[in-house]
Amino acid sequence: VDGPSDAALLPRLQQQVRQRPADPKGLALLGLAYEQQARETGDPSYYPKADGVLRSALRLSPDDLLATSGLGSLALSRHRFRDALALGRRAVALSPSTARGYGIVGDALLELGRYEQAFAMFDRMVSLKPSVSSYARVSYGRELLGNPAGAATAMRLAVSAAVGEPEALAWSHT
Repeated sequence: VDGPSDAALLPRLQQQVRQRPADPKGLALLGLAYEQQARETGDPSYYPKADGVLRSALRLSPDDLLATSGLGSLALSRHRFRDALALGRRAVALSPSTARGYGIVGDALLELGRYEQAFAMFDRMVSLKPSVSSYARVSYGRELLGNPAGAATAMRLAVSAAVGEPEALAWSHT
């Protein structure tokens, strides 16, 4: 729920990459837009497109945080949790003060059954950046711990944080 979601954004980013194919930031943003399209449409054919442009961005700029975290979230979407964990840890190493990497690490740890470590990552994420993404993760953690009231409270915070983000708001309400 962290990617670009403007319907006209994808064609603009595609055009930008055609004009500047060696721009790692443009490639990374296009990769995130492809991931968002996959989420919004349920069409997994966007995954290989995202993978290709994100990897191109990393070839041009090996320490690009956006491309690294983008590949991490893509690995999560593909249920490649060990890959996601490695990419999330790389993102955290590149920028320990950026919340997104902690969410990727936490999600991967959660899916690998390492709940306590995952919850610590979610706590770190929400302390760095209270957002729809961090609150939703805290909500899920509380639900897994058998705290439905706490989960509902955190999800209400996610809904409040999602105002102005139609896809994130719909997801949070659901």
